[in-house]
Amino acid sequence: MEKIRELRLLKKMTQEQLAEAADLSVGYISALENGKKSPSIKRLEKIAGVLGVTPTSLFDDADEAPAQCPFMKDGEWRAPAPEADDITRAICELLREAPLEIKIKILNYAKDMKRLSDLSLKRGQQP
Repeated sequence: MEKIRELRLLKKMTQEQLAEAADLSVGYISALENGKKSPSIKRLEKIAGVLGVTPTSLFDDADEAPAQCPFMKDGEWRAPAPEADDITRAICELLREAPLEIKIKILNYAKDMKRLSDLSLKRGQQP
C-alpha cells in the first residue's frame, strides 16, 4: 500500500517508528508498503490512527494530508474564528481537552461519515 509509505514519509516517520506506534512489526510495515501483504481492518485502523487519517483514505488515489485540526498551529490550540458557527464552536470546546488519540478517532469517524453521506447523495441522484 503505497499510500502508507507516502503518509509515513510526510509525517517524517521511519518504518520502525510507525511499527512501534501501531504495535506491529517492522517487517509487516515493510511488506504492506511493498504490496506483499494486505492488512486486516483492525491493523488498518491502527496504522491510520497513527498516521492521522481515516482508514478509507489509505485506499484513495487522491492525496489526503494527515488529519489536522484547523484550530491547532504548531501544536498549540487556537480559538475558532469568530465567524465559526455555534456547532463548530461547541465541538471544538468539547474536544479541546480530549487526548490526541481520541481527537484523531473522532476526526476519522467524522470523515468516514461525511464520505458515506456524500456517497448516499450521489446514489440517490442516480436513476
